[in-house]
Amino acid sequence: MNNRDTDLWNAVGGVLVLAVFALLGWGLYECAVTDVSVPLLLPLTTGAATLWLGWREVDWWAQRRRKAIERHERLQRERHEALHPRRDEQAVTLILHRGPYASDLDGRRIGDAERDVVVTVLHAHFEAGRLDQVEMEDRVTQALAAKTLGELRRLVADMPNEGIDS
Repeated sequence: MNNRDTDLWNAVGGVLVLAVFALLGWGLYECAVTDVSVPLLLPLTTGAATLWLGWREVDWWAQRRRKAIERHERLQRERHEALHPRRDEQAVTLILHRGPYASDLDGRRIGDAERDVVVTVLHAHFEAGRLDQVEMEDRVTQALAAKTLGELRRLVADMPNEGIDS
């Protein structure tokens, strides 16, 4: 036989082998679908194999999904906090801002959040030793009676901003 005949028989044999495997696979599929015992035994053997191997696919997928949900919620919370800062953070920024346009905001009315921020800052300066007891009490009284942002700024204007955690 020459090479051309061998190649032809190899091709025909390959097609026949594929056909046999396809028919065998189809037959096994039909048997599994129509036979009552196979659908009943399949979950039992799969569960036993899962326990025997110590591999829990369901738990793995549940953990992966739970981690993805936690990551999504964390990123969503961080994005919300970045876009909508808390009132206290806005108050700290407004009170401690000493830029060229700071005087434009001095007439702005304030609320309890801004007063609380200044009281916290004054207590931090007192703990750092920059204020004595009498001066701190006097400034806290003025802070609680303040009506505008400028009045609050004057109370902390001579204090450094660095190292103050509000």
